[in-house]
Amino acid sequence: MKRMRAELLLDIAWIVLAGGYIAMSTQYPPAGRLIPMVVGCAALIAGLFQLMGNFLPKIRFLTHDRKLAQPVKPGPVTPLEDQRQMAEVSQRWQWIALIWGAVLIAGLLLFGFVITMPLFFLAYFLVQKRQRSWKLAIGSSIVMGALTYGVFDQVLQMHLYAGVLFS
Repeated sequence: MKRMRAELLLDIAWIVLAGGYIAMSTQYPPAGRLIPMVVGCAALIAGLFQLMGNFLPKIRFLTHDRKLAQPVKPGPVTPLEDQRQMAEVSQRWQWIALIWGAVLIAGLLLFGFVITMPLFFLAYFLVQKRQRSWKLAIGSSIVMGALTYGVFDQVLQMHLYAGVLFS
């Protein structure tokens, strides 16, 4: 129960901060407010979706319930062994996160934003399948493709880097 209350408070704080960021961006000069406004609106939408997960059980698995698989040794475990094991798992996850970041940057440099963003989301969610579903992978890939190409490239007419291979 305490965990759910803390998650709810964190989700509300996220929405308040995103709203504050949007309000601050309205004070910027017109040429400087576009990106902060887009980022703020995206953060607000994500926060609202996250908040809905507190009240709609059908989408809660998408927003809150993530269980990381941790190796378990058979037999009794001393506190020192438990700390070492958790440190090894934490260090492994940090390296995995760094590798994913490097893959994203390499993809952006080679293929540009329009191709890399949807492919990265598809690959990430498919590889991390033990925590997420293939439906989420395909859905997020489609949404990111639509946002990257449709909103930023076509609607906002922002010049997006096309990558070394397509420049």
